[in-house]
Amino acid sequence: MKVMFVSIIVIGTSHQKLSPGYKKELLGLLSAINPDQILLEKQPIELSSGEFKPNRPEMELAFRWARANNKRVAGYDRNSNILRKSVSKPKLAAANKELSALTKRYGWRELNEPRYWGQLNDILEPVLDAHKHKQREKRMLEAIQRKMIKNGRVLILTGSYHLPFFRKELVKTSSLSDV
Repeated sequence: MKVMFVSIIVIGTSHQKLSPGYKKELLGLLSAINPDQILLEKQPIELSSGEFKPNRPEMELAFRWARANNKRVAGYDRNSNILRKSVSKPKLAAANKELSALTKRYGWRELNEPRYWGQLNDILEPVLDAHKHKQREKRMLEAIQRKMIKNGRVLILTGSYHLPFFRKELVKTSSLSDV
């Protein structure tokens, strides 16, 4: 009898510009974890075309690493506008500026710690439509569950804001590891 076991590692990232230090850390982490599959918060069409939008550079870096190391890789996101209808461009710009400052102050590793999730929520909650956001996360989870390999080590890269949802939902059905 063959035992099937999936080990899931979820890492929250910052969708900001990749500094040389962040790039080196992420590449080192990918090599250390050496997953059998990487699931990325990107649309599958971007992965199949190799044409990446510049809004999540860490996802492109992980994709290129996976290809260079013969790892399975898939995207689980969909194009969806989850902003509140009433959000003005200045308010959105201010939220992005706050996010950028937060990630410069703490970095992506710290934003994987639950004690910082409230700060992310304080910045994003005023600009996101809560219902649309929940629906998006549910769709992402369903895509992850469909695309996930049945045996091996799976690395899920997602924006840090999604960590509370994924850690709660994925732990219900699998072995979940923190980094």
